[in-house]
Amino acid sequence: MENQVKEEIAKAKQILHGKPRSDDTWEKVIIKAEKTAFFNGAIRFLFQDANGEPNWGDFDKKLMNAQKYFDKDGVKEDYKVDLTKALVVQCDNWSEQLYDKQIFNPNANTWKWILCSTIWKLPISNILLTVLKNIQRSQSLNDDNVNKNITPILDYLPYEAFVKEEPTGRFRLIDGRLAFYKPYGRRYITFDWNNFPRNKILRELKNYICIDKINNPEINESIRSFWWGWDINFKYNDNNEEYYFRWLASPDEKTELDVYLMEDSWTDYKTKNPKSDKGADEDTYYCFRVTDGMKSKDFKDALDNLIKEYKSH
Repeated sequence: MENQVKEEIAKAKQILHGKPRSDDTWEKVIIKAEKTAFFNGAIRFLFQDANGEPNWGDFDKKLMNAQKYFDKDGVKEDYKVDLTKALVVQCDNWSEQLYDKQIFNPNANTWKWILCSTIWKLPISNILLTVLKNIQRSQSLNDDNVNKNITPILDYLPYEAFVKEEPTGRFRLIDGRLAFYKPYGRRYITFDWNNFPRNKILRELKNYICIDKINNPEINESIRSFWWGWDINFKYNDNNEEYYFRWLASPDEKTELDVYLMEDSWTDYKTKNPKSDKGADEDTYYCFRVTDGMKSKDFKDALDNLIKEYKSH
């Protein structure tokens, strides 16, 4: 309410004291802008700069692009993916911006909030003043963790799938892992750092493994292979025999490593018999840790070794 009052004061000042236009009065131009798309009178993003200060010099260019990108329902179909990607890569405060809002939702209510939000001033100003294909990553991130762990993955996100298939999803940091979170149904897609090694390995071993499509459906069959599920269940074929494995996104209350041999249909972890009293997972379960830089061949060898160990008991 307070922001809208300030906006009305700023518009009134511009109508009364703004530099005259050659094409029309400021009053008519402002009224026309207010009736554009879903704006309904809230147009401060058109005349405020990245710091939230009035800058009417950019008004016409911002209005032109706003009319190009939006209609009464939200983002126009032709711009849903590109505009959303521009918003994500322009994020300059991850914890406040992307962490809490349905950024991939192109609907009018979502974008009215984004356009008028004080925490999105800089990205919105940049987006409305720049050709979308020329949008660069934000240089304003000053959090070392964000710079190290989040910015390297921005080019790998399946934006089209998120926008068109799961627009109600949002980002969350869960147990220290970045995840795309679907509020209804509590489904997750987890992201690895360093170019998604888990996704890459599973994709490269597609001729040997079969991922559980019920618990881990693939989103949009992306070339980078993003599967729903905090953990990934898959079957591995070894000499025409199927073995069940689970690749954990992070340890649970029973486990401490990454990949475990499971009972059929992933009903439980296979345990060694007799169980060791040493307490380490390697002494209780058939499992291994995925090391940094592990290749798909190394991963397959580790699966084979677990199977051999299991058969020998």
